[in-house]
Amino acid sequence: MRHSLLFPAAIVITVGCAGQSAREEVLVPAMRLASHGIEQDAYAGVETLPAEIQEANRAIVGRFFSIIREGDDAGIRLDAIGSWGRVRELAELGVSAKLEDEIVGDQVAALLLGRISDFDKALRAYITRSPALVD
Repeated sequence: MRHSLLFPAAIVITVGCAGQSAREEVLVPAMRLASHGIEQDAYAGVETLPAEIQEANRAIVGRFFSIIREGDDAGIRLDAIGSWGRVRELAELGVSAKLEDEIVGDQVAALLLGRISDFDKALRAYITRSPALVD
């Protein structure tokens, strides 16, 4: 499991100076790879919220990961990046809930949080290195 969590981080470092085409061909697949587990963590985080706000948060999570799976450049840069902060909070909340419920231990929780951080780095690298990004 540790090996698969480190893979996206290695990708971020590898494509740091690469062109847009390489980023799209490498970063998006790496984000897709990590997204499945992070999506599960985010939905676990949604379940810890008050019932009256769960549905709205489920929709945010669902839309975010749909855009990531599609790999659409405009969708990632214009829509997904705006909801990533909330999705990240939910994923981290989900990991905390799994740790509290003893579904995972400290070491696994640290790896899951590391995967979220690595995804964040990949998403930021994709956004900041995009020549179409408007200030």
